[in-house]
This record gives sequence, structure tokens and C-alpha cells, in this order.
Amino acid sequence: EISNLAWAQARIYCVDMNLCNALADRAILRAPNLNKQELSVLAWAFATMAHVHRPLLHALADQIEQRIDELGPLEVANSTWAFAKVAFSHEPVLAALATASEATVWPKGPDSNDSEKNDSMAPNGVYSVVWSAWRTTQPILARTMAQRSLVSVDRGAGGSEADRLSTLMEPLVEGVLIMDNEWSRGDPWGHQTRIRANASSDATLRPVEPEATW
Repeated sequence: EISNLAWAQARIYCVDMNLCNALADRAILRAPNLNKQELSVLAWAFATMAHVHRPLLHALADQIEQRIDELGPLEVANSTWAFAKVAFSHEPVLAALATASEATVWPKGPDSNDSEKNDSMAPNGVYSVVWSAWRTTQPILARTMAQRSLVSVDRGAGGSEADRLSTLMEPLVEGVLIMDNEWSRGDPWGHQTRIRANASSDATLRPVEPEATW
């Protein structure tokens, strides 16, 4: 019920601060008993509402880190996005989510069986993680996610190697990497350029923020 109420507020963006704080206080007390979906929904909801309740974030981060093996691709992507959205720095949980994200990318392309595809992260989830890595300046994670989400496309039997294309599952992922490469010229990982871009009114200079997954 706690996560459902938070989710409902976030979905319609009707934010009652008193209710948010009451839900956060209750969720902190019940954090060890929340399931994986409830943990990630709460993180997602509060980030969507831009309500930075640090005691709640710490409680959720601690539980997610401890139970990272229980999280599926959707929970991993949404939790990663939520912490990046509110610029919440908690190195242990960020490291755990990064490892889990890499492990849930579709690694075998068209050769994957149905079970592997069902257990892999969807393209929009991959973009959420890459966007989050960009926002939190984790270049290795962003590039690893992009590389592992490559799908080999064969243009026909007997074709040359030039006919074999590698296409990103989510085109926006490629866009983030190309843009960051441009921004990083003379400025590793684009820190200074990002600061200028954030201050600019030209939204085209920034990656498109992922849409809500829930």
C-alpha cells in the first residue's frame, strides 16, 4: 500500500508533501519487509516527484544493495534511474546496480533463447541505465552497457564482413555516447561542457531523459 500510494501520486504528479513525508517515514520502518518491486517503485516514485527524502533514499539503497540478487531487470533499471535522477550518491548501491545492469543486458543477440530474452533488460531499460551513467559520470558503465546491447545484423548469406552491421538495440543509447564524445574533446567525460549545457536554454544539447517505465 505504501508503494502504491507513492506510485499513484507520481503517475498523476499530484504531490502532497505531508502525505509523501508520512509514506517515507512508514517505508523506512518497513524497509526490511518490502519486496523488490516495492523498493524500486518507492525509489522511482519519489524521484519522479523530485522529492528528495534522504533518510528514505538511504533506507532503500541499503536494502537494494543487500538484496541486489533478487532484483530483476526492471527493478535494476528503475532503481538506477531513480538514484541518478535525484543525484543521490551512495557508492555501494551504485556499484551493485552497475554490476547487476551489466549482467542483465541481452548478451547473445539473435542467438538468445526465449528464457534469456525474458530475463534480459528491455531497450528502454538499457537507455535508462546509460542515461543514469551519463548523469552520474560513470563512463565505463555507459560504454559497457552500450557494447553489450549491440545486436549483430546479417544482411544475407555470403555477404562480406562490411555487410554485417552492429546496431544498438536502443538508438538513443548511441546518441548519448556520440554526444558525450563531442562534449569530451579537451574535457574528459564532458564535465565542463555539461555544466554549460545545463545552464543553457537549448534542450537539444542534453540527452533526452528516459520516460517513466512503471
